Amino acid sequence: GVLRRRVRPGAMEAVLECVQAAGLDVATLPPQRRSLVLSASEPAWTVGRLAQPELFADLVPEETLRTFISRSHFELLRRPVGLQLRRLSQNPLLLDGVPTPTNEVPVGDGAQISLSTPDGNVAIVVFRLSLRRPTEVEAFDRGFVQQVQPGAPLLQQATPGCAALPQAPQAPQAPQLVQAPQALPPQVQPQRVPAQAPQAPQA
Repeated sequence: GVLRRRVRPGAMEAVLECVQAAGLDVATLPPQRRSLVLSASEPAWTVGRLAQPELFADLVPEETLRTFISRSHFELLRRPVGLQLRRLSQNPLLLDGVPTPTNEVPVGDGAQISLSTPDGNVAIVVFRLSLRRPTEVEAFDRGFVQQVQPGAPLLQQATPGCAALPQAPQAPQAPQLVQAPQALPPQVQPQRVPAQAPQAPQA
C-alpha cells in the first residue's frame, strides 16, 4: 500500500486524468495507468517525462511526439488562495484551450490542461483536473472507480481498473398459475326397477 501522511480535515487531493492522447484510445488503459494523484499532504507536484516516464510512455507511444513533452513540463502548487498552475517548459501548455504564461495561474476543478506540439496544431496529451476527497482517491488508486455517497460503504470489490457496478435488482417472478382440476362428470346411477310381487296361481 501507499503510505500517506496525515492531512488536515477537509483537504482535497488533485487527480490529473488523461482524457485525450494523440494516436491512442485512452479508454483502453485502466484508470491507474492514465492518471496522476497529487496527495493533499504535498505542497507541489511536477509533471513531465522525468517524473512520470512510464505514464507518458503509455500515453504517447510515438517517440517523436513524446519529445515535445519536457522532462519538467509544468507543476501544480498549493497556495493559500487555492491550486495554482505554472509552466516550466518552453513548449506549449494550454489551460482550457488558452496558452499559459510562465507565471502562476489559478486552476480549478474540471479544468483541462493540454500539452501540444510547438505549432499548437496537435494536442499530444490532455489532462482533466478533478478535486476529490482523500477517501475517493484511495478508492480510485485501488481500482474502485465509483461515486462515494455519504453514509454509503466506501469500497466494493471490483476487478482492478474496472468500475464497480451495482448489481441490478432481480425482477420479481410472476406467480405460477395452478390449473384447477376439471370437474368429473357425474356418475350415472343405474336405474333401479322395483321387484314385482309374485302373483298367486289362478284357480
